[in-house]
Amino acid sequence: MCALLFLESSNVLIKVTLNYSASQTNVAGIFDRPPQQSGARLVRQVVAGPTGWTARTRSGDLVSSLETCAATHDVSGGVEAKVTEAVRCLAGCGTAAIVEAGTPAAVAACRAEDLPDGWIGTEIVRAAEGDGL
Repeated sequence: MCALLFLESSNVLIKVTLNYSASQTNVAGIFDRPPQQSGARLVRQVVAGPTGWTARTRSGDLVSSLETCAATHDVSGGVEAKVTEAVRCLAGCGTAAIVEAGTPAAVAACRAEDLPDGWIGTEIVRAAEGDGL
């Protein structure tokens, strides 16, 4: 569990406890390159540590780099901002997910339960001690 502190407009401090974070976007999750490019592969899991990360596709293939882009009208910061914030959440939380809004995968991610087999999206987890990340 992690504790996040929010400052309301009335200057009251509120403590919220989370153990899971879900971000929704217009595509199925994080891809190894922009999803509209030929050969783009959905990243199933990113394991993030204090000094780096590893990523794998659903078939278990290692992803060596992530190429991101954002549309000029995208005020959210695009995929890079979502990944950065998800990794920040891991500092005190266990898991984050990035999924396509309005899909069964998004509903499953928002329930913060174990993700079902066949789930489509990207899960971001903390590296275990000794993983070398």
